[in-house]
Amino acid sequence: MTLQQRKVAVTNRKNRRASALGKIGGVCLALTFAVAGCSAGGAEPDVTETILTRAADGAFTTVTYVADGDSVTTQMTKNVLHYEPRGIADRDAAEAQYGDLAEKFAAIDGVEHSIEFGETQLVEIVTLTYSELDVAALALATGAGPVDDPDEARQVSLKEAVAALKRDNYSQAR
Repeated sequence: MTLQQRKVAVTNRKNRRASALGKIGGVCLALTFAVAGCSAGGAEPDVTETILTRAADGAFTTVTYVADGDSVTTQMTKNVLHYEPRGIADRDAAEAQYGDLAEKFAAIDGVEHSIEFGETQLVEIVTLTYSELDVAALALATGAGPVDDPDEARQVSLKEAVAALKRDNYSQAR
């Protein structure tokens, strides 16, 4: 293989990984929008926790990444959605609109989902454990479309994920 062919192969591999990250990012953002429209030492020296937040239109979202080096192992997204700014009349209307989410994600490996409906807001928590994640089932449940390489899609770069959320107006809390 010539040097030029190797460069093309590496570029193609990077593009596939970026595409897979984009699909997983899309799935994660789809989870975030389904309801809402830095380092701390871990057990290992390379394990970090990175937190990003965003507030918009009555929704407050916190995304927490746990990573080993640059490899995200777990992602937890917490959405707090206030009904009034979103045009949701009350708790019953929120339950009618979002009540099926828990059922939708319940059978997907690597996904933990909970949603609590209060009088003026709901709180949704979605945790993705990438080593266990059934990427195809998650993509199907969120309407993100098919994933070409699920193993590659589970390889999420912390640096790339943080950059993508910052482009979407998230602020890094730590």
